[in-house]
Amino acid sequence: VESGDQEPLERFSQIGGALWEVTERWNCGSGYFNISSHVKAATGTAGSVDDRRWCAARCVAVEDCVAFSYPHPGDGRCWLKSGDDARMSSRLRTTCGAVDSTTDYYTVLERKVSCPKARCADIFVAGASMLNTSDCSNARSDGTGSDGNGVYVCSVAAYNGKNAYKLVEGLLTWEMRWEPMSKWVLSGNGHYRYLVASTAGEPPRTGWSPCAAENTDRACAQGSISLDTVQHTLRDDFVEYAGVCTDVGGVVIGSGYVDIGVLAQLDCEEACRARSSPSCTAFQRSSLGTCVLHTSAAAAGGDALASSQCYVRAKATEVEMLSPGRRCANVHKTLDAALLSPEACASLA
Repeated sequence: VESGDQEPLERFSQIGGALWEVTERWNCGSGYFNISSHVKAATGTAGSVDDRRWCAARCVAVEDCVAFSYPHPGDGRCWLKSGDDARMSSRLRTTCGAVDSTTDYYTVLERKVSCPKARCADIFVAGASMLNTSDCSNARSDGTGSDGNGVYVCSVAAYNGKNAYKLVEGLLTWEMRWEPMSKWVLSGNGHYRYLVASTAGEPPRTGWSPCAAENTDRACAQGSISLDTVQHTLRDDFVEYAGVCTDVGGVVIGSGYVDIGVLAQLDCEEACRARSSPSCTAFQRSSLGTCVLHTSAAAAGGDALASSQCYVRAKATEVEMLSPGRRCANVHKTLDAALLSPEACASLA
């Protein structure tokens, strides 16, 4: 279900497979190039959701289309717009047109929105112990004596319709998965080592027994194992704010950032940590999972819109050097020890 399927619309809405910034009661009308117009039901009337989706999809399909206006109630038509000066967006830092009490304006931000991949929690396995006998060498074939303890990465519905988990250590691959004989098993290089009877969607935390000849496989393990969920959380040197990243004056930061695509929150954080020359001062994730890294200006907060979250790094260093004028205008954003004072701004070009 797209956010554009409900009225009233959010400021940033997914409609027709694209992401749009919605400016209500606004129009970039006369003087802006109209590609075409189409008779459509006004916002709030029967059929308006489907008609608006049609206009959005049509705009995305037309290469030059950057926005469209939609009747509210207006003239009963949606108008497709082209040209860089036909965008009305706080995120893109562009403006056009004026207040229009009968029209809403939609500016495309992302023409094709990729939904974030489904994720599942990794697990930590403890207590596994392998028997080091000649019959069990295939469970310790990498020579490191791995017992299968550690963090297993989860893959959604990867085996028999349930989540599967994997740990790779050298030449040895450990897998935890559900078998159709109503049991969860832990195997090393394909050889069963522990099992527990269960039809649950996730592996039980306790109750595991070592495999033996009478239940599954040769006896190459001993004792029992326990599982725990791995909680991937932000570390304390990032401060979370609601909305798109803004500067100290509350203005959306419109430059000095890079969009690196759809990533999970932890992956986006790690990408920010790994960024160098210049380093990353903050990262931002949209409700659709798009990850943006800020490199030339440190955010001071968010614009409080629900569409995104801004994560400000408390100890960012080595930011990209700005011109004197921009450094002054962006005071407190560059985290540079040699910042000019705000009072000097007027004298700088």
